[in-house]
Amino acid sequence: MKILSIDSSVMACSVAIISDEKIYAVKEEHTPSKQAEKLVPMIEELLKEKDLSYDDINLLAVTVGPGSFTGVRIGMSAVKGLSLATDLPILGITSLETISWQAALSNKDSTLILAVINAMRGQVYHQLFSFTGEYLKEKTEAGICELEDLSSLLKEKNILIATNCAALISSVLGERNEKIYEATPHATYAGLLAARKFQLYGTEKLHSLEPLYIRPPDAKKPKSNFHAS
Repeated sequence: MKILSIDSSVMACSVAIISDEKIYAVKEEHTPSKQAEKLVPMIEELLKEKDLSYDDINLLAVTVGPGSFTGVRIGMSAVKGLSLATDLPILGITSLETISWQAALSNKDSTLILAVINAMRGQVYHQLFSFTGEYLKEKTEAGICELEDLSSLLKEKNILIATNCAALISSVLGERNEKIYEATPHATYAGLLAARKFQLYGTEKLHSLEPLYIRPPDAKKPKSNFHAS
């Protein structure tokens, strides 16, 4: 089984092909302003390099947030367009799940993982997962909090923190001993988790694709100056 996965949920964007739960091919772009321009060409280049077509792909996966509003929209729009053109099913993976899975694969003795993503403005997105050895289970819902309130989420012992802002988290926690693992949302781990989800649940988890923003977008519709007479 081959999965084409996409991530543009934070600052960079990446594309990966996962084959039978192993990394088959990867491409990355680290310039935020290039996400919309580079994403689809990266997909085409990756397929061409591996002499593959969309007929060889069985499933599309994409990170649905939280993260950059623009980045999430770019990734989801791209994968929805591919799905319409190819009739391939889509599996949405949250960016919090993605970094937790990355941390879990590198720290298999950890049973509790707190995913933390920089939400800017002194805030962080967060979610607590338990790792069973083969999958992640949500212990709390995804949320947002002030950076200085992060320690209140560490009520249980031996929590591994998976985060894309490790230095920032370390400075806030001070002398606390929590283990911190640097992890950034990436197509590779979104694809690997999608493969595991599909193996465990089949099409059960293939539902309508919805973004996970948590915080409302900054952009608002302008107020209309029209007044009915």
